[in-house]
Amino acid sequence: MVYIHEVSGSSPDASTIMKKLTAKVGVGVLIRKNKKILLIKRRGAHGEGTWAPPGGHIDFGESVLDCAKREVKEEVGVEIKGLRVLGFTQDLFKKDKKHYITIWVSCNWKSGKAKTSDREFSENSWFSWEKLPKPLFLPLKNFISGKLLPQKAAVAQVVERESEKFEGTGARPVRGTKIAGVV
Repeated sequence: MVYIHEVSGSSPDASTIMKKLTAKVGVGVLIRKNKKILLIKRRGAHGEGTWAPPGGHIDFGESVLDCAKREVKEEVGVEIKGLRVLGFTQDLFKKDKKHYITIWVSCNWKSGKAKTSDREFSENSWFSWEKLPKPLFLPLKNFISGKLLPQKAAVAQVVERESEKFEGTGARPVRGTKIAGVV
């Protein structure tokens, strides 16, 4: 268990308060359109300057899929459909003393034009899996490197699936996926 000390007041004799660091839960939303995914360049938070899919924290009482819809609408202004939970990654930002459980949701773009910037990102673009920008946000790096739990096979389904098959629920993984630890 990790604790940090917060000191109240300005004198060296001020009382010290122990604060337990805990993990937070977020959602990463992989929006697919024409065999590409939408990524944003983060700003104003940890991972600033890295590329990530839209997403954010789950509000109290909110479902994972409702969070995905809300965050996508708030951040980039588009509508999504065909949402599906893929699994989660465990993302430890040692330098920032942050620990996240990122729940990954895949979906398809439904309508709307993505905002060009927002208080949470400086730019965005649609990228193919073969030509992702750098640097990538840690949770996305973990996802791509095959650290998705409970099953790595879901990564292969997202990366390799053709867009027509992606919209249906009966899509099958394609053999030969070139992601670490995934066949």
